[in-house]
Formats: sequence, structure tokens, C-alpha cells
Amino acid sequence: MLGYKRFKTTLSIGLTALVPALFAMACEGKVGPTGPAGPAGPAGPAGPAGTQGPPGTDGSTGPAGPAGPQGPPGEVRVIDLDLVGSWRAVGTDIAQTLAQNLRDFLLNIGGLDEATADAIVAEFLGEIEADLANSSLGTLTLNADATATNNLDESAVWSANGSILVLRQDDTVVFLGNYVVEDDRLTLTLTKAHLLQLIQADSEEPPTPEELMFFDIVFGENGGISYFFERE
Repeated sequence: MLGYKRFKTTLSIGLTALVPALFAMACEGKVGPTGPAGPAGPAGPAGPAGTQGPPGTDGSTGPAGPAGPQGPPGEVRVIDLDLVGSWRAVGTDIAQTLAQNLRDFLLNIGGLDEATADAIVAEFLGEIEADLANSSLGTLTLNADATATNNLDESAVWSANGSILVLRQDDTVVFLGNYVVEDDRLTLTLTKAHLLQLIQADSEEPPTPEELMFFDIVFGENGGISYFFERE
């Protein structure tokens, strides 16, 4: 379903081919060498400890009150009725977002000229063009009983509260992101923070410095990757 694994697969070529060069470029960037640290000053003497006051007396315990009535069962999942229905994926801004953020990185961090940066971006997008073309999200159906299905006959449960959509398969979160419904259009946005949450929940190992750097490049300062749907 809408998991980060599909997103990472889409960009896997770039992650393995581009990051080492960019990581080296960033490390060799425009920052000058750091000067030597000055010697540490001597530590001052510790002040004397204050006197401890006498312990207070224990108060008496009051009688237990009667048990209150049991409340109604709590809501297991919160849903937004605007999301109920079948949604067909009609596009994503992965390529545009990646191209712009990668270009900004090459210009501002790498110090490249515009022509060279544009050539690198074009080559990179060409390498992952097939993955992008095959990354269609198909159809997502969100039912009023908090169940969800897609065109691959995968089932899940969903909740939506505070503009955050969560999809779970068994005990695993497979999508976590912002959503906006406008008339018959739905936009799901995966931010860097969302993606890192999904990765951390799915892996015992934290992201490597190279992966974190790649996510910074992909998402930019405060951006996200959006998927666009229309109601069927």
C-alpha cells in the first residue's frame, strides 16, 4: 500500500549512485578549516553542601471513594467522513520536487554553475524515469467502518485526525502523512519527518548519514512529496 518502501525503491538508483558524490562534495564544500581549540581553564572548587532539613511527618490516608460507573467504550479510530470513498491516483510531484531540491543543493552547497547543475539533474531523473513511471499508487478506498483497500486487494485500517492520515496493516503503519480534501480531489503529502518515522518504526537501525543527507536533498528545508487523487 502507501508505504515508504515504494518511495525508497523509486529513488533507490539515486540513493546508491548520487549520494556518495554529493556527500563528498558537501564535506569538501566552502567552509574553511576549523582553528585549534584553546586550552581548557582549571575547574573551580565545589561549594560546601547545605544542611539537610528534618523529615516531615506522613499525613494520614483518607478513605477510598466509591467506584464510579464505567464509561462507554472509547473510539478506537477517528475518521474524517470527507475521506470516505474510492480515490484514484492521478499524479505525483516527486519528479518536480526532486529536480528543484537537487538543483538547489548542487548550486548552493556544491557550488556548481547552473548549466552543470541542470545537466546532473536531467541525468539523474533519466536514470529513475522507469521507477517513477511504475510507481503509480492506483486506487485507494477508505470505508466508513475504518477499513481500507486498494486495487492490489491489500487491506488495512485507517484513521484521520488533525489533517493526518494513518494507514495500518496489522500492527504496522504503512502510510503516515498530511491530507487535504478539496471538492473531489485528495492530496496526500509525505514529509521528511513522516518518512523518518516510518523508517524508524520499520527498522532496528537508524538512517545512515548518507540517507539523512539524501532525504534533506529530496525534501528540501520544509517540503514534502505529494500524491494527487480524484474521487471515483
